Amino acid sequence: MGEEAVFMDRKFGHMVRTATQSHIDVKTYYTPADCKEISYETDLGDPGEYPFTRGLYPEMYRDRLWLKSFIVSYSTPEETNEAFKQYIANGMTDLRLLADLPTQSGIDPDHPFAWNSMMCGGVATYGLNVYEKMLEGIPLENVVCELAHCGISNFIYFYALLVALMENQGLDITRLRGNSINDPIRAKLVYACPDFPTNIARRVCLDHIEHSVHHTPKWRPFAPNGVDPCQGGMDAVKELGGCLAVATAICRDLLDRGISVDDYGAMVFSLDAESDFFETIAKFRAARMMWARIAKEKLGARTKKAMQLKIGIRTSGLSLQSQKPLNNAARATLQILSCVLGGVNSLDASSIDEAVGLPSYEARVFNLDTQHIITHEANVPLVADPLAGSYYLEWLTRKLEKEINKYLDEVEARGGIFECLESDG
Repeated sequence: MGEEAVFMDRKFGHMVRTATQSHIDVKTYYTPADCKEISYETDLGDPGEYPFTRGLYPEMYRDRLWLKSFIVSYSTPEETNEAFKQYIANGMTDLRLLADLPTQSGIDPDHPFAWNSMMCGGVATYGLNVYEKMLEGIPLENVVCELAHCGISNFIYFYALLVALMENQGLDITRLRGNSINDPIRAKLVYACPDFPTNIARRVCLDHIEHSVHHTPKWRPFAPNGVDPCQGGMDAVKELGGCLAVATAICRDLLDRGISVDDYGAMVFSLDAESDFFETIAKFRAARMMWARIAKEKLGARTKKAMQLKIGIRTSGLSLQSQKPLNNAARATLQILSCVLGGVNSLDASSIDEAVGLPSYEARVFNLDTQHIITHEANVPLVADPLAGSYYLEWLTRKLEKEINKYLDEVEARGGIFECLESDG
């Protein structure tokens, strides 16, 4: 038999894009001329200084690493408790709580509607005794908890469980730390049947914030969420624009209740870490800068804390594929790295086997170990905002800011974010 000719296509796998994941056209390279509008003092600042583009703290990760978290919620409270302790032993530093679908829908486990979704998505949390078993042996003072449920009523219920659990243990509830997503916009955009109409959800959200400001001041009872809308199809501009719009609207509503942005303190956003490496980093930097300016210039913030935006992220589960599943390790690692380079405060990495089924123990330990390797072997967190000064990154950060401001202007022209939510246009 004769040998078959082999043709090597040097263009196989060549670049096919000239734009970022959010369709922002980019050039081949960038120079100082592309950044001539950018002022270090007013647009970047040192880490820990307004407008916090380069991070919230002067020492950044040398002083405090990001919180490492993921949702832990299995079929039973006992199994969940055991899993929490295993993951804490492997380096998890943030408790992310969830419940099954009937609980999130306000349905008791013995209701006929609950039969086909019991323990789907997590623990059936029908009473305080479930939380007692689930969090047994885990300290609750000064531990950070995150609530990742769907509707506005869920966050009040689970917040109340945490407060009651602490009170029953004789603990000081003013030391309860963490946050609720509790975002009326996300509740309607993501879930087809939200628990309240928009006007009621808005009011109840404000009630929850007002109560928390007075009784659990270290708890962030409101965290605008861009993760689910982004993974539902929004690009980075609309994701961050929506979070900024709803945060601004809620803070203005709070002023009518006598609560200033200084009374509220630092804002928390839940954002998505997508596959576009540099766009993701630029998005986090732009988010801090834009919120600092909104808080100071539009909401009258006077304290540094009120101008600070803490960013909790979820890496993109949408990017994971069931084909060639080992490639998901590369995707997750790059997304985690973009979060570290972007200076986030809390990191919930999707597990590399999520495209196949529920995350395994091995996949979650891989996520934690990846963060340990980035920290202690690659030494990435040694320097705050190490990519600052990159012509491309600074241009892209400014470009995102401009595009997001255009989006925010359109939202305001249409009557505001809540009016847009109810609009048919």
